[in-house]
Amino acid sequence: RLALRDRHGMTIAGGHGDIADRLFRIGHIGYVDVYDIAAVLAAVELELVDAGADVERGVAVSAALDAYESAARV
Repeated sequence: RLALRDRHGMTIAGGHGDIADRLFRIGHIGYVDVYDIAAVLAAVELELVDAGADVERGVAVSAALDAYESAARV
């Protein structure tokens, strides 16, 4: 979470309760659009890869944009 804040200027909060160690929350204040979410997901992917995780870059961003596009059609 600190790398996201320090390197990318993004606020990521920890989880709560029994699942605190398995999730994070994307912090925001005010208006957020799909491009803000895509940027955060891209930064998360970069930091996970940098930490040694076996993550295919671009997958989360692509999935988020697909979900947004699907929701926009409804």
